[in-house]
Amino acid sequence: MKIKKHEKMIQSYLTNVPHLRDDDMKLLATIWNQELKGMEFNPLKNTMAFLQLLADGKLSNPSSIRRCRAKLQELHPELRGQRYLDRQKKQTEEVVSEIKGWNNK
Repeated sequence: MKIKKHEKMIQSYLTNVPHLRDDDMKLLATIWNQELKGMEFNPLKNTMAFLQLLADGKLSNPSSIRRCRAKLQELHPELRGQRYLDRQKKQTEEVVSEIKGWNNK
């Protein structure tokens, strides 16, 4: 998958299913599920066939999905998840604490 190929689909999922913003594996599973439905394929019935589709590049590349998600969240901050916000808050608190204690070291 080229990164831009599924940009609209990934953006739609990030907009409409907020828990996917924080979990690339759930986002990947959701996208693969959508792709497999289009193929009328049930991976539960045939694991080897699923793995063959993946190996043959018939399913979206996990790295491309992750990169697309990251780029969309960079360009559209409203699509960022709670984990991003928590990391930013923690980072800010640590930096403030370090600066306030600067003279005490």
